[in-house]
Order: sequence, then C-alpha cells, then structure tokens
Amino acid sequence: MFLILRRGFVTHTSLLCSSEKIVAPPPLKMKINKSKVPKIREKDLEEKYITGWGPGGQAVNKTLNAVYLRHVPSGVWIKCHESRSLDRNRKTARKMLIEKLDLKINGEDSVQRQEERLASHKKNLKREKN
Repeated sequence: MFLILRRGFVTHTSLLCSSEKIVAPPPLKMKINKSKVPKIREKDLEEKYITGWGPGGQAVNKTLNAVYLRHVPSGVWIKCHESRSLDRNRKTARKMLIEKLDLKINGEDSVQRQEERLASHKKNLKREKN
C-alpha cells in the first residue's frame, strides 16, 4: 500500500492528480526471529573439563576450569575459558555452542546473521538521513 500526499494531507485513495506525490510507507520494524534456534539436550553433549591457559600463572594452568563441549550428533565443539570459574565457563560454553549450531544449521537465517543485517539496515538508514 502506498500513501498519497496531497498538500500536506495523507489520503488512502487510488486517484492521482499531477500535484500528488507517492510515498512508500515506512518499513515494518525488523525483528529477530529466534524460533529456529536449535534446542540442545544434555544427553547429546559430551563435556570435559580441561586445564586453563593464558594469563593468571600457575593457578590457572593447573586447575581444571576450562570446558570442552561437543555436540555429538553434529560434531560441533567449543572450548571455553572466559573466566576462572568452572560454573561460569560451563554456562558460557553452552551459549557459544547454541550460537555456533544455529549458524551451522540455519546459515543466513541464524540469529547472528539477522543481527548483522539489522545493524547494516540501521547504518544505511542513518546514512540516508545525513
């Protein structure tokens, strides 16, 4: 549907005069579709705790605070050592695994790609305003 502007008034008729201007309606708000994000079952996961790496000295390198998480049906795996806490690393690894699986399974329809398209769209709109 197109809106017709006539001397400052908006009408919804289909009659056009030479003084009328057709304006496209503003695009609908883009929303991120999270319905296709894969669900992970605990029985499909292989979880190992490994020694950490990076800064932190011996305390990090000797303790088992990093997580290796593998989704057995797809073969996708993640190593996570974001913090010194094992519990926090387990939660982070699961989030990272879901994102990686979503990207592998859904491709262009994944949440990450949708967010990239939305950011690009917003950036283009901002350029057009200036």
